[in-house]
Amino acid sequence: MSQSDLLKTYRETGSEAAFQALVRQHAGLVYSVAQRRVGHLGVAEDIAQQVFIRLARTPPKLPSDLELAAWLHRTTLNLSIDAWRSENRRQQREQ
Repeated sequence: MSQSDLLKTYRETGSEAAFQALVRQHAGLVYSVAQRRVGHLGVAEDIAQQVFIRLARTPPKLPSDLELAAWLHRTTLNLSIDAWRSENRRQQREQ
C-alpha cells in the first residue's frame, strides 16, 4: 500500500494500522530533521511526537507521497523553530 493510500485510509476510516505504517515509514525523516534543527535528542523526540500528533488529529489531504513527505518536513521545521524560540526566550528571562 502506498503512503497516499495509507493516509487516505487513515483519514477516511481512522485505521490504526494505516497510521502506524505511516509513522514507521516517516519516523526517521521527522526525527533526523528535528535533531539537526534543535541539536538535542530529547527535544527532537518531543518534536517528532508532536508532528505525528498533528498528523493524527488533522491528516492533510495530499494527492501524492512526495507531498506527504514535504508536509512532514515543513511541520517538523516549524515545530523545531518554535521550540528553539521558546528555549531562547526562557534563557533570556532567566538572565
